[in-house]
Amino acid sequence: MKPYLIQAGNPGELEQALRTLPPLDHGPGLAIVFVQDRILSPDVLEPFARHGFSVFGSCAAEPIAQDHVFSDGIVALILDLPQEAYCLKVFEPHSDHRELGRKLGLFMASAFSRPSLLLLVAPGSLQVAPEPVLEGIFHEIPKASVFGAVPSSFGLLEKPPFFTGEKIFDAGLYALVLDSDFVEVKGLAVSGWKELGTPKRITRSSGREVLEIEGIPATDFYSHYFDLKPAAASPVMNHIDPDLMAAGEYPILLRNASGNEVMRAVIQMDGSKKSVTYGGDIPEGSLVRFCSPNALETIEHSVGEMQNFRDSLSVDGSDAVLMFNCALRSRSFGQYMQKELQAIHRLWNLPLAGFSSWGEIGTTTGQSCGLHNTVISVVALRLLESKANLENSEIGSGRSAAPGLTSGNRESRPGAFSGSGERPARFSADELRDLVESSSPSTESVEHLKAEVNQLRREKRILGHFLRLTAGDLEREQQKSDELLLNILPASIAERLKSGATNISDRVEEASVLFADLVGFTRLSATVEPAALVELLNDIFTEFDRISQELGIEKIKTIGDAYMAAAGVPEPVPDHARRCMAAAGAMMDHMKQINDRHDLTLKLRAGIHSGPVAAGVIGTHKFSYDLWGDTVNMAQRMESHGEPDCIQVSERTFELLGQPHSLMPRTVDIKGKGIMQTYLWQATE
Repeated sequence: MKPYLIQAGNPGELEQALRTLPPLDHGPGLAIVFVQDRILSPDVLEPFARHGFSVFGSCAAEPIAQDHVFSDGIVALILDLPQEAYCLKVFEPHSDHRELGRKLGLFMASAFSRPSLLLLVAPGSLQVAPEPVLEGIFHEIPKASVFGAVPSSFGLLEKPPFFTGEKIFDAGLYALVLDSDFVEVKGLAVSGWKELGTPKRITRSSGREVLEIEGIPATDFYSHYFDLKPAAASPVMNHIDPDLMAAGEYPILLRNASGNEVMRAVIQMDGSKKSVTYGGDIPEGSLVRFCSPNALETIEHSVGEMQNFRDSLSVDGSDAVLMFNCALRSRSFGQYMQKELQAIHRLWNLPLAGFSSWGEIGTTTGQSCGLHNTVISVVALRLLESKANLENSEIGSGRSAAPGLTSGNRESRPGAFSGSGERPARFSADELRDLVESSSPSTESVEHLKAEVNQLRREKRILGHFLRLTAGDLEREQQKSDELLLNILPASIAERLKSGATNISDRVEEASVLFADLVGFTRLSATVEPAALVELLNDIFTEFDRISQELGIEKIKTIGDAYMAAAGVPEPVPDHARRCMAAAGAMMDHMKQINDRHDLTLKLRAGIHSGPVAAGVIGTHKFSYDLWGDTVNMAQRMESHGEPDCIQVSERTFELLGQPHSLMPRTVDIKGKGIMQTYLWQATE
């Protein structure tokens, strides 16, 4: 049950490499194959068929072997497994994707008592959605071990396929079900992308198709934010359009229904519908953030996670590694992608095969299995049968072999050692940084540098445009925050808070405080539905707010059906008493309109007192600007001891008003104060 890794450039080299393989213990065995899109054809399948291999294969934008991404070629991981250790099955597309997943789950359950699944999902013309397929699988086997990917192509094949040993399929599911009694399958997916800009609301969507973002048609939003040309009238896939692919390197982050944080990259734009389709579902109403990687930080994060994952596995180690690396991640990292692969391969020092994919199925740390974009996913395979005899791991190649191995030769791998004979690596932060920043001949060629420069120019244009617009978004968000703060606090107090003041308290020598209470509202509330009651209060107090703002007095708060305001705070004004009196009179007039409009008999009772107050901000959560002191208490008593449709003022307020003849004198017994002289103004009918 030894694993063998083959890299070839064409069917002829593949045939030669297969011939160099030593006899397998269990017959032809299983070939997990990744073929670059430019050379994928039935001719590639023939050598496997001639040698009797079962094939689990995917089209690949970039095949991966050991520590390198290849721009062309064939990579095959040969597993020497008995036929009873695995099952292969193709599932044709079905309109009910969840039901398709359930069928696959039932197939897994019928195949083995402890099945693990490697899955290839070819969406075709968006005929298969991976997420509901996974839902169906987990409905049948809740704790199933599932890993896989979406076939890929860079600008060549519109519908990247998977393939068996006999046929190529551009839509559907291809399942490799492994018996866990023969093969232990463990995996981990790691991202590391960082959030950019402000949250955006998905205002209209259906499944994977988003029609509006922030109320803007989705294609117009992308054209605006990423400086893209207008979307074509017909659907365009991201791997066909270079600009769209570059914009796809800024995926969105959302929290899905299961609570997992997932990345979603653009896979298609449709100018006729002004819609954008993503690699997975985007629920309507979701708040999402665009993301971008910092290559070095992201690599440090991914290698650290992989190192912890490797250390968590069986003491007997693993025998081979599969890798599904997001194609957008590969493009975004450029030359750094090779560095990340070198570090990950050195962590394992095992036969490693994979490809750059359009979607990755796996488990991230602390979260359940799901579909991802922008992650690098590794799947560690441990072959359990005759484990003690697994002393060798080989590479056969029609071209050059991987570093440290030669074609057709066997290298000793006792215990947890790799095929190269080297012990798996551990990286410190400094060692990893040195590796990432080092140069190599493959990254210094003229062609490579030209490609890097072209990519960087396109990405600089798109990212620069996005960041300029995001800066505008941040300014608008700041403006919204400032406006919200001004709805809570006076402008001068808000400025003091924003400048860092933590203890805001002032003594005001003289201000006027107004209380206004709705008479009859309590009785009305017993007969009216709550929603109608809130709507009525909002109608009344919104107009009170407008009156206060117009007259330059500060609304302090509402208490049930009472309204409190003050003039002369936080900024002193000489006519504070007159302002409060004018506001109370305007409020009386508004109540007449409210009664006429709603056929009610509500009345307003108001009271005003003038004098010194303490003013300040209380609390650090849901804070408020408030007033304290005897002046506040007296103003409240002026209201509570007054009459409906009347404004009662204290003697001090009366003096400040100029002792107008329209206010009638009266005496009132105020609790705690005794008999007091007050003055009453009555509204006219």
